[in-house]
Amino acid sequence: MLDKYKIVKCTVHDNYSLNITFADGKTGFVNLKYLVGSEIFKKWKDYNEFKKVAIDPIAKTICWDGMIDLDPITLRKNLN
Repeated sequence: MLDKYKIVKCTVHDNYSLNITFADGKTGFVNLKYLVGSEIFKKWKDYNEFKKVAIDPIAKTICWDGMIDLDPITLRKNLN
């Protein structure tokens, strides 16, 4: 995968927002509130579950409990 899609840092902010930094230095916020409660994201109704975000050491994207991961290309396109 190209470095520009590898996530190297992710921090949780208010209202289901994440500050994401990619390996090429691009950084920004993405809001994932629109996913809360749908399908696999039902656990996120408990905000503490959402805050358990991590960076998958192999795929270099963000994930939750090894069960949920999000496409880094889409995340990068949606940065604010």
